[in-house]
Amino acid sequence: MGAALALLGLASSSLIAVVASACIFGVGYMTGSAVLAVWTAELVPGRAGAAFTACLVVGAVSSVAAPAVAGAVIPGVGLGALLVLTAAVSGLCGVALLLHGSSGGAAVRSTGP
Repeated sequence: MGAALALLGLASSSLIAVVASACIFGVGYMTGSAVLAVWTAELVPGRAGAAFTACLVVGAVSSVAAPAVAGAVIPGVGLGALLVLTAAVSGLCGVALLLHGSSGGAAVRSTGP
């Protein structure tokens, strides 16, 4: 996701870069959705449906709030810079998840039933 946003932010004047960004984003979005469904089922096996629904609700609220925040920030920093900044945040979150996964996720498992 971060790569798609960075590509769009850095090369939005190129049609090839925009199409490549859309393809990368589509693959990332669909893969992320599938992983989210599996992850919630592993995290809360007895209430996997409710956990996944909660994730979808958070995503829906974010989909409404993010454009409003972006619209307020774009005049000050520009669309390209905002996309690159968002890509950096996405990349950092990905690294944090990888590091959490390599630690075995002990903090999550210790709070289970």
